Amino acid sequence: MRSKTIMREPLFLSMTIQEKGAATPDSQGDYRSFVTCLDLIGVRWELRGYGGSAVEAAADGWERFKNIDEWYMYGYTVEGEGDG
Repeated sequence: MRSKTIMREPLFLSMTIQEKGAATPDSQGDYRSFVTCLDLIGVRWELRGYGGSAVEAAADGWERFKNIDEWYMYGYTVEGEGDG
């Protein structure tokens, strides 16, 4: 079993953007971003961001990643990942 290394900053791994609803004449559409990252002790998280465009969803996901104290409100830990 390997020991955990405490990192100075959370680690961004990837972001995926998904269109959840097509744009219509009355709305822009609905996009979600899924940010995969590691916290300070190496636990893998998936955070979600939202927006009316892919750019807005990406920006929202990035802002949520930057605030590690609020990750529990916007995501969840991925079972079996990062624990050795």
